Order: sequence, then C-alpha cells, then structure tokens
Amino acid sequence: MVSKGGKTPRGIRNNNPGNIRYGKFAQSWGAIAQDDKGFAVFADPSTGENAEIALLGTYLKNKHDTIRKIISRYAPASENDTHAYIGAVSRQTGLTPDAKLTAANLGALSQAIFAHENGAKYATTNNSTHSAETNIGQITINTGARDAGGIAAGLRDSLASQNLAWQMNTGVR
Repeated sequence: MVSKGGKTPRGIRNNNPGNIRYGKFAQSWGAIAQDDKGFAVFADPSTGENAEIALLGTYLKNKHDTIRKIISRYAPASENDTHAYIGAVSRQTGLTPDAKLTAANLGALSQAIFAHENGAKYATTNNSTHSAETNIGQITINTGARDAGGIAAGLRDSLASQNLAWQMNTGVR
C-alpha cells in the first residue's frame, strides 16, 4: 500500500526507487498503478529495480551511452537540475560524465540514481542481482571442461537453470 505524506521518499513508498513515470514502459515491467504525481507504483522493490535496469538498458541501446546523455534524457532540465544530477551520479559511480558506459555499469548507475532520487541511505535497496560487482569468495568447480570457456559456459548454464542470476559475466584467471 502506498502511503501519502510521511518522511519516506516517494520512490521507496512506490517501490520505484528510480521514480519512473507511469506509462506503457512501466506497465510492461510490472507497474500496478500510478501515484498522484504520475509516477509508477510497483508491487515490490525488486520489480521497480528491475524496471529501472531495463530502462537504463534501453537508453544504452539508443546511443545514450554516457552519464551525461542518460541523465539528460532521464531527468531533463525542464524538471530537474540536470547539471547537479549528472555531477552526483558521476561522483557516486566514479565515472566521468562522458565516459562510455556498457551494461556492466548499469548496476552502479542505477544505485547512484536511487541515491539521488531518494537519499543516500536508500542506494542499496535489494540490489544483489544488479550490482556491478559481487565478490562471493572462492568457488571450487569440478568439471571435465578443458579450458576457461568451457568452465564459464558450464557455470553460466548451471546458474541459469537454477534461476540464480538473470545476468552473469564470468572471468577466469
């Protein structure tokens, strides 16, 4: 249930930490309603975070591939202090405003957006599958694979079949 007023930021109340506007995109990613200001309401934080990652992914595909380009589109100057927003996201991610981004940057980018939209204490809401890097320590794999590619493919397939991760990048040293 979405509460009105209070000190909890709108994005957190709406399970929409990126404050995505309600519309076809938000509906396609599970928005169940809109609030009094036209922002999407999601059933749970994870659904809202997944929608944010997907939205940022569409920006990348459409050549909005820097923090400056993404934030200028995401938070236009007609509604926001876009310059300050770009600066805040750049500082939090450690990336320059014009550095070329890839899908690997989306976790960090979304967290910086969540922090800017809702306050720093909300930057890490339920984000385990979206972080840019996760360190889980040493893993021992017993396999008949003879090369790193075979090991990575086997690990990817095993995780996918168990629904443990929707996206995985594997590096073997």
